[in-house]
Amino acid sequence: MLKALFHKQMLEVRRAYFYNKKKGTMVSGKSGTTGRTILFIILYLIIAGSMFALSFLVGDGLIQSGGAWIYFMVMTILAFLIGIIGSVMTTAAALFQAKDNEFLLAMPIPPSKILIARMISVYIM
Repeated sequence: MLKALFHKQMLEVRRAYFYNKKKGTMVSGKSGTTGRTILFIILYLIIAGSMFALSFLVGDGLIQSGGAWIYFMVMTILAFLIGIIGSVMTTAAALFQAKDNEFLLAMPIPPSKILIARMISVYIM
């Protein structure tokens, strides 16, 4: 049962990224899927590059002036806040705002298995 629930969750994740809501269909062909995948990779690289630039610019001055501890505290707090905000939003959307909660809970499926399948999908995302 857990395998089927997990498979359903992965289909929902795929649908969230590769579904055209205006037309009501999946993204057409391999070019649409490849295009969106490339877009996600580019966005990831932009975010990673901006974080690297921020840490390099802030760290260079602070470390040379003897404030390395301030640099590490600022970067730790920044990483912690970004991680908390991202995980809270993703978890809330996957667990509490899912449209099939009522349907799944009405079936003879243990709620723990539903929760485990959804938490695994949140972890993968």
